[in-house]
Amino acid sequence: MFSATATKIWTVSVMLVSVCVGLSVIYWFPPSDYDFYPKCVLFQWTGLHCPGCGGTRAAHHLVHGRFFDACRMNIFTTVFLPLLISVLVWQNVVTDRKKPFLTLCASPGVQSIIGMSVIAFAIARNFPWPPFCWLAPH
Repeated sequence: MFSATATKIWTVSVMLVSVCVGLSVIYWFPPSDYDFYPKCVLFQWTGLHCPGCGGTRAAHHLVHGRFFDACRMNIFTTVFLPLLISVLVWQNVVTDRKKPFLTLCASPGVQSIIGMSVIAFAIARNFPWPPFCWLAPH
């Protein structure tokens, strides 16, 4: 079949093309103007914002170079997601290691901190008073 290196190159190539297509769609079709983007089920059912609410709109602002508008939509996604993607790319593409592809190599303590940060952000952005209400998508 294919060697491990060829499979890795193929996988990275497919992922890169997929990301480029996705970013092109987000660039040309604003989420606020089109209905084909997925809606947040938690928000539709409860009116509460999940940690990802506003993430697609934030991505739209980011690909247009509007960092502060992206932060107003979802600061956690705007700041944390590019960092996480960079770490995953570094650990899975740049370094040569013998672990499953797209595995985050972090200690259990770091993984707990990441998980607790996501939960804390989800809770905090639903409080109705400043400064917490500023975390909700605008």
